[in-house]
Amino acid sequence: MACAEQKAFCVTGSTYLEMLEIWLFSQIKEDLSNFVFQQDGEPPHRAIEVRRFLNTELPRSWIGRSEPDDLLLHSWPP
Repeated sequence: MACAEQKAFCVTGSTYLEMLEIWLFSQIKEDLSNFVFQQDGEPPHRAIEVRRFLNTELPRSWIGRSEPDDLLLHSWPP
């Protein structure tokens, strides 16, 4: 069933990015030196706007599915 057909909340790349910005990164912004962020391969996690955000905010400190230009720590799943 497509997101538009569902009556429940649907997570898209845009809504996932908003969740990261508002709920996660606003809480941990003070010290990211020892922080590694891992996500699975869900489509919203692979959205270009999400990967751009992670490349900017956590260069070489995030784990997930990626594209060749992404600045991640490790690609997952392998």
